[in-house]
Amino acid sequence: MFSSKQDAERRLAQFLMDDMPLGECKALPAHLPGDWFMRFRRARAEFLGSLEDSIQELALLNLQRDDFMDLLTAKRLPENLCLRFRRPILYGGEISAGNMFLMMNFPYGINMDAFMAAQSGQDDIWYPDPEKKIYVSLHVISSAAGGNATSDRLAQGFAAQVMRRDDR
Repeated sequence: MFSSKQDAERRLAQFLMDDMPLGECKALPAHLPGDWFMRFRRARAEFLGSLEDSIQELALLNLQRDDFMDLLTAKRLPENLCLRFRRPILYGGEISAGNMFLMMNFPYGINMDAFMAAQSGQDDIWYPDPEKKIYVSLHVISSAAGGNATSDRLAQGFAAQVMRRDDR
């Protein structure tokens, strides 16, 4: 349990996610609408379709080329990536693309599950609220050796495909 925001931030630091901003809400369970799954599917498709403005963050995930392109074209979510709600829908979060973000499932998604579970029974809930659509831990970025040729190749390849698409 976390008695304060500082406690929650300390726990995230243990998970090497100390760069993750937090939001706060009351733990008042919300009612899920009967069509929640259809709303989720629409929001998921909208979110995945909006990732073209997040090329740099996507490149830092070091995805294989096919996975990278499938994600950008909203065909599928590659293995070890998970879609998360910023504010949990069970605590009043909207089922919308604006309330979603993408992160690596291992280890960050698994750690986020443990972080949220540790708050069970609390009156206030601290939830992840990253600034961008894709959460990439600063620990991943700062541990990279030298430049990122993969990032450059993927960004250039994507730019070339967008140019061809625009020429049609």
